[in-house]
Amino acid sequence: MTLEKLKQLLAAGQITQAEFDELVKTVKEPEPTEPPKDPEPKPDDSEPSKEPIDYDKLDKIIQARVDKQMAEERRKTAEYKKKLDRLQQDKLTDEELKKLEIENKEKEIAEREQAITDKENRLFAIKAIKEAGLDDGSDTALSLVDFVIGADETEIKSKVKAFKELFDKAVTAEVNKRFKEAGYTPQKGETLNNGVNPYTKEQFNLTEQMKLESTNPELAAQLKTAAGVK
Repeated sequence: MTLEKLKQLLAAGQITQAEFDELVKTVKEPEPTEPPKDPEPKPDDSEPSKEPIDYDKLDKIIQARVDKQMAEERRKTAEYKKKLDRLQQDKLTDEELKKLEIENKEKEIAEREQAITDKENRLFAIKAIKEAGLDDGSDTALSLVDFVIGADETEIKSKVKAFKELFDKAVTAEVNKRFKEAGYTPQKGETLNNGVNPYTKEQFNLTEQMKLESTNPELAAQLKTAAGVK
């Protein structure tokens, strides 16, 4: 690195004056082309030799200066963008500002209404699950809400009905399978549960249905079959 190069870096702002003063100490000027008139005195062996230029150190100094300048440019660009946005908004007419405000309010109202609708649908889904006898009082029953939730009550009812039918079929199939494996023949409808069947139209009782399905699902499945309930 020459003295001239260091001067160029200083002029370009890539190194500070303090850095220039520090680095210039390590710069060795080129030998003159013409011999001096007076002979150069022999160097004193006791005089310390100049250290070589540390180019890695110099590169790091220059890179640090460049990074600092780039960060400053990014900051200025962000400020210019904010000013431009403010100027663009200042140019809007009163009518345009009013329209923008109305649009924002309508969007906020729509989001609130959707949140209320979602909450009401979940509450209705929980009610529909209980009415279908799918709620056994455990946390698992509440997880069914995500399977039957819909856009409105009609869609929720349809999903609950389909889930109920699928559930009943699975329970009946499992009960029959266990009876078959145990070699047990289910009782006929007339003698089953002492003739009491809360699934028939004549003896319909939702509370008894839920009680049976919770305490004795096998008997509940048999009574459903006898009553012709799917």
